[in-house]
Order: sequence, then structure tokens, then C-alpha cells
Amino acid sequence: MHTLLVTNLPQKGEFIAKGLEYEQLPTDVRVYPTENLAEKALGYDAIFIYMKDLNHFEPIVDACFKYKNLPIIILAPEFDSLIVDYLRRDKRISNLFVRPFPFRLIAAEMRFQIFLFKEKMNNSTIKIRDLELNRESRELKFKNEPIYLRCKEFALLEFMMLNTGKILSRGTILENVWDRNANIMTNTVDVHINKLRKKIHKDNEHFIRTVPCSGYIFS
Repeated sequence: MHTLLVTNLPQKGEFIAKGLEYEQLPTDVRVYPTENLAEKALGYDAIFIYMKDLNHFEPIVDACFKYKNLPIIILAPEFDSLIVDYLRRDKRISNLFVRPFPFRLIAAEMRFQIFLFKEKMNNSTIKIRDLELNRESRELKFKNEPIYLRCKEFALLEFMMLNTGKILSRGTILENVWDRNANIMTNTVDVHINKLRKKIHKDNEHFIRTVPCSGYIFS
């Protein structure tokens, strides 16, 4: 488990990160504002947000929730009843803590939220932006419109969505989606990626990017 802490108070952010790491929850710190926050959040299991002004939470939650519905815990520097009540009603937020921070409780709560998130993703539906894949019914929808996939296309997309934000080499994809003992052509992955792109890249939405000399990344 690896989490991200977004803050505009870097020194206090580092202090919080050390407290979480002491509780066996490794945490990286990003100083807000930061470019491409939504994409950077993809590489983590969950997000902490700690801001000086409670009014700043909304745009950060929007950014972190843009591509992937990761667990988000708010760490508030002070208690403002109106804003705290507002944030607690936001269904995108898993929990909220106000200083002084009980790091052991916060780390335990975050691990629990990550567990729930992974269980939900592993057992039923994976949703990235407007793309929704149901692993039980084996259906794919874009903005609630069904998209037909062949069996191998579905398996490829499922593997990539389960590894959102990670660079996947062609070898890794072959080992996990195809039978490694099968007679596979060298361009098999590229051909299937291109077919997937034609089906899911709609309305200027681009999900699969090529990483030169490395492979592909789903984001």
C-alpha cells in the first residue's frame, strides 16, 4: 500500500507523512498546486489531502477523483463546522480527521478503505471516467452505451484497467493475458491495443497511451 498526501503546507505535510510511515503506511508528499495532479494520483492506492484553508479541498478532490475513484481521507487543520459538515456529506470522501491527528487510527482507517476499494474493484465493476467494465456480466459501457468486445479484447482491457496508472510492458501483458505457451506473433499486443483504442477512444477521451521504449499505460 502506498498513499499520496496533497498539501500546501510542505513542512507539516512531511511531518504527517512521517507519522503515517511510522504506522507502516508509506506516504509521498506533493505540494499543491502541482501539474497533472489527477494523472500523478493514479500510481497510488489512496489519497490524503491536508490544506491550510478548508475551502481548497473541493478542487483537489475533483482532480484526484477524475480518473479513478480512489479512497480519499481529508486531514483538516482546524474544525470549521459548516465546511466539515459539507465535506462529510461528500460521497467521494472516505473519512475526515481534524487535528490533533491520531496517526494509528488514520493509518488503520486508510488501510481498511483501500481493502474495501480493492475488494469492490476485484469483485464487480471497474469504472475509469466514463468507461465502465463489469467483470461479472462481462459488459463494457462508455457513457452507459454498450461496447462489444471479443474475449481477448475484454481480457486485455480488464488487465489494463486493474493496473491503471502502471506502465505495462508488452511482455507483462503477454504473460497475463495470453497463454505463455501459445504461438503468439510479435505484434499481437500492438494489434489488440489498436483495436481497443478504436472501440473505447470516443468523444476525445483517450485511455491507453504508448510509453516509448516501455509499453503502454492505462489512465
